Amino acid sequence: MTAVSRARRADAGYSRPISPTERGYLAGALVTPPMAIQIFVEGEGAVTADELRRAVVVASEACPGARLVKRGNRWADSGITPPVLEVDGAALDRRTFDTAGSEVLRRPFSPVKGPNCEVLLLSGEPATIVFRAFHAVMDGKGVMTWAQEVFRALRGEEPVGAPSTETESGVVKRFGTGAPAPGPAPECPNPFDRLPAGRDTGDASDVPWLWRRRTVEGNHNAVVARTAAALCALLPDEDCRFMVPVNIRRHDPSLASTANLSLPLFVDVPAGADRAQIQGRLLRAMFERQELSSIGAFPVTSSGMAPTLGAARATREHRETYPCTLVVSDLGKVDLDALSGGGFTAATAYSLPMHVPYAPAFLTVYQPPGRTEIGLSCRNEPGMAARADALLDLIAEELTGLPARTG
Repeated sequence: MTAVSRARRADAGYSRPISPTERGYLAGALVTPPMAIQIFVEGEGAVTADELRRAVVVASEACPGARLVKRGNRWADSGITPPVLEVDGAALDRRTFDTAGSEVLRRPFSPVKGPNCEVLLLSGEPATIVFRAFHAVMDGKGVMTWAQEVFRALRGEEPVGAPSTETESGVVKRFGTGAPAPGPAPECPNPFDRLPAGRDTGDASDVPWLWRRRTVEGNHNAVVARTAAALCALLPDEDCRFMVPVNIRRHDPSLASTANLSLPLFVDVPAGADRAQIQGRLLRAMFERQELSSIGAFPVTSSGMAPTLGAARATREHRETYPCTLVVSDLGKVDLDALSGGGFTAATAYSLPMHVPYAPAFLTVYQPPGRTEIGLSCRNEPGMAARADALLDLIAEELTGLPARTG
């Protein structure tokens, strides 16, 4: 019996409803594809493609959410293991991701046909494995759970698994507090307009959005508040709204799921607020579980969506205001031992954020031991590459007081 046959037999019964948040990502993929979560694990050592494929089979049997396809208003287990693709990593710029070789990172998924998850094995140095997932089937914690299962299989350990079919609707029903829903989306000034364009290096004119990666020395607390403070310093006379995805598994730590169990927390910050005030607002919102009141208010399905489904408008046209000042996703500390195995030893992990139409930039933050990895996505237009680098400079200085080094 083949691995695919075993997979179909083992977990073909797994199914769950497409949740409100996931419907939002399905719609968003029509505007700004690929709506993907992409986690890079860099390190030393070697894993062969065949070894990795065998590990992905085991991990995906334990996490059937990695094998989903759309069937009407539900996700269903296709029983087909996500592919492992060998990619030339030497051609990929690990700071800008706008050189030849980045096309595979921009490739969209097919909700109905699948696959909606895949693994890339990059050749060259540093040794790198990339876990890609359509955000409509997994959130950041879900992708990390699946990735850790792959490395557990590479180490020859028994899988833990993530078989839950829970959706965010069920978590809200069990733990919601009745807090009021977020207020109407404001018109937040575009912070990039306050930065000098400078001179761009390289040629990324043919891509609709930019990625940047920045490595900051050390681990840092209150990363979201510090990042928000850096943006507020650019907009001293303006109110700001920050969207912070929150992992709602925190309300039930026993919940073993790869699904979209993250909801947005909207932190409204008045003009002139400092880092301590922003942190206070964030902690209060977390204590009050305000993210549980945001279900159905996800910007991609509300007024945050571009007036038409024209990808050109969502990604190319200059906008002076947005419903959110910034999206900041703090994924927390990274256990590098859990991302090592089969002769591969992880040295760092980071993510390339989605591009979204409802905020001028999206940041992801991971903190492996001794370093903070920041990923940024933003719309592409003349001068934006220099502005993106300048924004990351401001954030790095807010975190450390010193300029950051590029990663």
